[in-house]
Amino acid sequence: GNILDGLEKYDSGDNKPGFVSLTTLFLQGNALGRWADIDSLNHFESLSEIRVSAVPLFDQVDAITARMGVTARLPRLKRLNGSTVTQKERTDAEIGYLTSILGEAVGKEVKAIAEEHPRFPELLKSYGNVNLSAVGSASAQTDRTTISKTLLSLQVASVASLGAGEALKTVKKKVPSHLTLAKFKTLCQRLLGIAAGSQAVYIKREPEPEELLHDEDTLQQLGVCDGQSILVLEV
Repeated sequence: GNILDGLEKYDSGDNKPGFVSLTTLFLQGNALGRWADIDSLNHFESLSEIRVSAVPLFDQVDAITARMGVTARLPRLKRLNGSTVTQKERTDAEIGYLTSILGEAVGKEVKAIAEEHPRFPELLKSYGNVNLSAVGSASAQTDRTTISKTLLSLQVASVASLGAGEALKTVKKKVPSHLTLAKFKTLCQRLLGIAAGSQAVYIKREPEPEELLHDEDTLQQLGVCDGQSILVLEV
């Protein structure tokens, strides 16, 4: 059969989406080489399952990275390559994707970033933060929405007890400052292997660590700063 070398948004006229009943799509072995090809699948409103493998886009990434990239870009996807996309997997994928975007986005306008990453505004609303700044010029005053430096570089460690001299596992991670504590715990579950509901999270301070409470608050609201160490205790 014919091999596809790209996908574009399709409409059936009057800017209405086409193939409204399409639920499953098989794309193995095609010549897809851009993430934009995956982004374009969002136009199919009923699409919930795809199979995509053996494509040039994935030549330079491992299977886990490829799966997370597809999952993060397609919010309605329920099954990928024959296996269910779990809520935990989706959350991890979306946080990872947003973190990657934010790492490249400082000083850029949200509109410009969204042209390359269409889900960016939606993910930013769920997990991240924008800084509204007025940029003036001699001829006009223009309001621009740009990304501020919202990433926190943290050292996250699992410990057997607060008095333990050595961590069980330590990971360095960049996360958005406006990530809620609940979503941070979900991230720690993946990084450290401790169930989110069994975590007690502390900022490492002197003379003693300070526990972070209120899962609905953001890391910024809880006073977490760039460069700090976070201790995670299983309780």
